[in-house]
Amino acid sequence: MVNSIAVGFLTHQFSESISRRFARLHAQLAGYADCFVRLQDDGGPVIAAWKDFLGEKGLSHALAPFTPADLPVQLGYPFYGDRQILGNTHFPMLAFARNAQSYRWFWQIESDVEYRGNWRDFLQAFEASDAPFLASHIHKFDDWPTWTWWSTLAAPGAMKPDADKLLKAFMPVFRMSREAVAATHNAHREGWSGHFEVSVPTALAHAGLKVESLRNVTRCYVGGSQNPQRIIPLQSTMRWRPPITAKEFATRDKGPLLFHPVKRNWAFDGEKLVRWADPPEDPDAPVEDQKMGG
Repeated sequence: MVNSIAVGFLTHQFSESISRRFARLHAQLAGYADCFVRLQDDGGPVIAAWKDFLGEKGLSHALAPFTPADLPVQLGYPFYGDRQILGNTHFPMLAFARNAQSYRWFWQIESDVEYRGNWRDFLQAFEASDAPFLASHIHKFDDWPTWTWWSTLAAPGAMKPDADKLLKAFMPVFRMSREAVAATHNAHREGWSGHFEVSVPTALAHAGLKVESLRNVTRCYVGGSQNPQRIIPLQSTMRWRPPITAKEFATRDKGPLLFHPVKRNWAFDGEKLVRWADPPEDPDAPVEDQKMGG
């Protein structure tokens, strides 16, 4: 039986926790979805560490590295801005999907996402949705007019989408159908640009494709705010910052939930938390990785 789902585990790092996170994802989805490490390869020691780890587990085929600077050439359109993957985190999925024609659905899960549940149960819950695009925290402009990235959106030619046509999404975990992948390619070729969390959902909605919240389908995160709040229940378990602590992961609410961002060296093995010593902070890591101490 050929799997119709491809899951990309997006990372630019290697650590005990990140590698174990992928191993659990792969094990729990075995026979249901094909899992790949979509590794940002900068030619350093990280890719060697991943090759050793995956080789020891018989998963060498699961490594799918990419070079960020090559993606605009492969795809035929430029990055938005000068932050490469940080502002265009969907590009690795788009490039992978071009050469993976057998799949109908494409998931991308960032390596600092942890799930307090079984990944197969999580993906299977979304069989009930035919939405071409799924992500967390879908908002219209009027829901959050002060959101940072609205102003980055550029539409083709002289088009200026009305405010009520603008959508945003939070995308540490998201799913695209093959139709949505093709529509996103076409949108970028036509001139849709901007930070990916506004350009992707807005362009897809403009093309007539359904954009749906993960939480509309199944209870997979709690809390409403992506940004810091004084009262923890107001902070979503899927958020930009602050980082998720091991204590919050273990005690926040009940049942299976997604958590992001996890910046310390611990992972959930399906039953319990496993911890390792934190690696030394990388002075060359992107600012977004360091500013919260992770």
